[in-house]
Amino acid sequence: MKNTAFIKLFSIQNTLIAFLLGLIILVQLSSLIPSTHSAGRDSGIFLYIGNLILDGKVPYIDAWENKGPLVFYINALGLLLGAGSRWGVWGIEFFFLFFTALAGYKLFKKAFGLLPAIFGIVIWVLSMSKVQQGGNLTEQYSLLFSFIGIACYLWGIGKPQMRRFDFFLGLSFGLNFLLRPNNVGVQLAIIFSFFAFSILESNWKLFFQRIIYISLGSFLIILPALLYFASVNALDELFKIVFIFNFQYSSEFSVAQILRGFIQGCSYFNFWIISLSLIGYLWMLVKFIRRSDKKSIDAKFHFAIFLYWPFEIILSSFSGRNYPHYFITWTPIIGILSAYGFKEILERFTIKLERHHTIILSISVLAISVLAQHNLASYAPVLSSLSQGVSLKSTEYTHPVAIYIQENTQPNDRVLVWGFRPIINFMSEREAPAAYLPYPAMHVRSQESYEWAEQYYNQLLVNKPSLIVDMTDISIDEMPSLNPEIRKRQIKESAEWIIAHNLEDVLSFFDNNYTYHASVTGHTILRLRDIKP
Repeated sequence: MKNTAFIKLFSIQNTLIAFLLGLIILVQLSSLIPSTHSAGRDSGIFLYIGNLILDGKVPYIDAWENKGPLVFYINALGLLLGAGSRWGVWGIEFFFLFFTALAGYKLFKKAFGLLPAIFGIVIWVLSMSKVQQGGNLTEQYSLLFSFIGIACYLWGIGKPQMRRFDFFLGLSFGLNFLLRPNNVGVQLAIIFSFFAFSILESNWKLFFQRIIYISLGSFLIILPALLYFASVNALDELFKIVFIFNFQYSSEFSVAQILRGFIQGCSYFNFWIISLSLIGYLWMLVKFIRRSDKKSIDAKFHFAIFLYWPFEIILSSFSGRNYPHYFITWTPIIGILSAYGFKEILERFTIKLERHHTIILSISVLAISVLAQHNLASYAPVLSSLSQGVSLKSTEYTHPVAIYIQENTQPNDRVLVWGFRPIINFMSEREAPAAYLPYPAMHVRSQESYEWAEQYYNQLLVNKPSLIVDMTDISIDEMPSLNPEIRKRQIKESAEWIIAHNLEDVLSFFDNNYTYHASVTGHTILRLRDIKP
């Protein structure tokens, strides 16, 4: 007897969908491949800390970064799978984005139909292009868990007796929280939606049952992480960096700041994508208001979507910095509203294409293959090298400064990269001399920042770096150059900088112990003087 489930899983339509999703993710990631792409600042931090983890080091103790711990271990896993190569992390990115697209497709198909689902996923991928900032980011990885959270809500509201959907929603909350606490917008919107309908339906028993299962799922993820960091004496530092510092970092939060964040966020996306999303949002809102039955599955789903975008707007604007990658978390709502709008158009014009799905999917695959052949061609040199037995790591781009460091230091030497570019430490396989990587930028004035600056200076005295590389980019960095003349000009022009109180002590340490050694691609390199007894 034929296995019908197996046949259904590997049907022509499902195969075409999987191929289409894989294709558009390959196109999306083609600009981020390690053979031509260095890595963004945040990505460089995560790679560096991930590599430290493989060496037995502990985040927050051996390296400072204010994101949740999960992203470091994702990078460690990628480096482990790639034998130290960034291609392993790129593979993890592909895995996450492919299954995010697959989860989004399943969600959109259930809510809106097959063709709107394909349209919504394509818009979702396109919307990421201007906010991905080099990839390998907490917001990027959290997309999978956000889509899973939405799917749990959509499937669960129709089956309130099945607690597993609430439990998995809790798991998605815990995973997003460990990536970055600000990334839980969708889960918060869903919880508030449960609360609102508990009032409407006077069913508090169901609400509290949901909260219990959501909490169980969340604690199943978060508690082991807390216990681990407590066991390695890093929990206190984690709390100070991820919670206290981030709260201080966002202390000026206000309604005006949210409005600025919304305007800034919209500017990072193509005008037509944002316009399509806003029209879809308003149209869905109008239909919800006019709907007579507000207890239906569709009504509950739409209500959660109304809450979802405002929550994301608030959380992405929380710090006021409004970096493009903060708004990656908007892309699921953009995909949902685009799929919804496309469904409405098909219904308004009574367009029925169900019989032609396979043909449409085949044409879509062919069209993307032709239109994106330049993007896909970027993989050819790497595939050619691998076919010749070349290792993955040897196909990566390595910054000239990192090559110079490797050639002029020993593996156990410490190297200070001034300018917050840990990617250079990662590429050169040389550890930084101090845990506080962003020094001298302190972001906020607090007792904690004072202590981190003191710790930095003390670690510098103990772990004297063999080389110091000035990687500051005076056009974009809020970081003083090691060049005294440039630094004077920067200080006059940047009165709002929050710089470490002991900067002069650190600079004096450099002057007394280091001398000019070389310049590589315009970056000054200082070497430790040979001190004779």
